[in-house]
Amino acid sequence: MMAARGLALLLVVAILADVQAGEQSGSGFPYYDFCRNSQSNTRFSLTLTKNEINLVTGSKYCFLLTVKPEDECNPNGWRCCHQTFAKIKMFVNPACRRRFSTMSIQGPAISRIVSPTWGIEGDDAKQYIKWTQFGPVPMSQANGTTMCFSTTVSADKTCNSLAQITNPVDSAQGLLEVALYDVKAVYECCPTYAFPVSPTGSSLSPPPSPSPPPPSPPSPS
Repeated sequence: MMAARGLALLLVVAILADVQAGEQSGSGFPYYDFCRNSQSNTRFSLTLTKNEINLVTGSKYCFLLTVKPEDECNPNGWRCCHQTFAKIKMFVNPACRRRFSTMSIQGPAISRIVSPTWGIEGDDAKQYIKWTQFGPVPMSQANGTTMCFSTTVSADKTCNSLAQITNPVDSAQGLLEVALYDVKAVYECCPTYAFPVSPTGSSLSPPPSPSPPPPSPPSPS
């Protein structure tokens, strides 16, 4: 009996350690890539550093990629603790597909502007945008890399914040999911990150109208 319980416990642990998709939100993203998306199996850490809404010139978003010490990564039999950085995939709202700009990727080993590509994974609800053709960036040179992109202003004001551009599957939870990929020949590793999103972000409103001039002093009597 004890042996059976021990085996059951080991199976549960194995299943929990083997989560492949939607670990952050339960969405299932990224779909069909069958890659390791657990943050415990990577040295990459991704931070949202700019969430700037501007209803005049377009909104801007930036991420910072940092590399954790090797002893903070559990390889679990995979190569993810030494993966390269070669692609970014984001789970987004299909209605906003024409609003995404190029991405500026700047770091110790890279300085590139890359165009987005749209993709669908299975059905129309599972759409994503990706930026590729800029790597691979070795992990040893990835620390401090920034990734910035903008969205153009939509006339109906429906694609102007992270809360609006994230896929409806995630927006119901107030999340945006982003995955980082190794080179395509490997695709063993795609650590996925979920960011809380706010409808307002760090809003930059249109500039205020100039103040009226002060009244003229009364003329001397």
